[in-house]
Amino acid sequence: MKLVGITGGIACGKTTLTNYLKEYGNTHSSQLNLVIIDSDEIAHTIYSPGSSCYNKVKKFFETYIDPQTGEHVNIFSEDGIGIDRPKLSAAVFKDVKVRKMINAATHMEIFKEIMKRIFIAFAKSILVTPQKTTICFVELPLLFETKIFQYIVSTIVCIKTTPERQLQWLMHRNHYTEEEAQQRISSQIPVEEKAQRSDFVIDNSRDREYLKIQTFDMVDYCGKHTSTFGLKTFVALVALIFIIVIVGMIF
Repeated sequence: MKLVGITGGIACGKTTLTNYLKEYGNTHSSQLNLVIIDSDEIAHTIYSPGSSCYNKVKKFFETYIDPQTGEHVNIFSEDGIGIDRPKLSAAVFKDVKVRKMINAATHMEIFKEIMKRIFIAFAKSILVTPQKTTICFVELPLLFETKIFQYIVSTIVCIKTTPERQLQWLMHRNHYTEEEAQQRISSQIPVEEKAQRSDFVIDNSRDREYLKIQTFDMVDYCGKHTSTFGLKTFVALVALIFIIVIVGMIF
């Protein structure tokens, strides 16, 4: 199995790219098995009511007061149960205390779920589809920010666009003001820096057909140039996860 990390700036087109990956996988399914792990989708699921992350966030916000307004902050949806992600995002960007709490509550859970899915994909590539080439794409917006995954994947792909398009897309998609959108863009490593540190760069500054062509070219590149995720690497990662989990339980 080949392991590839996909990153880029916020609102640069990662979702569209992964849709084209699925299309490529469907049309080449006889020779190729593409696995896509979406960290954003995982982040949504860990906030489901009753989960460990949900309980931690709920407990924190039951007594949390906005230091600027002196008012209680409600980050729940209209039903009073689910977490409203835009409200939570706004609170995170207003107060570093909230940001630290969210990071502590979610990062390890997301990491463990991603690694679990990688292990499942690896096992299936050996036991179920050994005759096919398996490429596992892990979509990680904060690949460089969280650091550990850049040492796990064999190839890093970065999708970028122009600053103007990025700003406009983010404002339109999330209904942000220009200031709010710029705040979120500035909170991440600049996309040009991510591109320089990547093995393959996709330019999403033109039309969707051009993005599709580049995505297909990227899969071909990964198939030829990405080193195989072997059994020794698998065992080493299992040991790494075990150590990280134990350390997390202790500290």
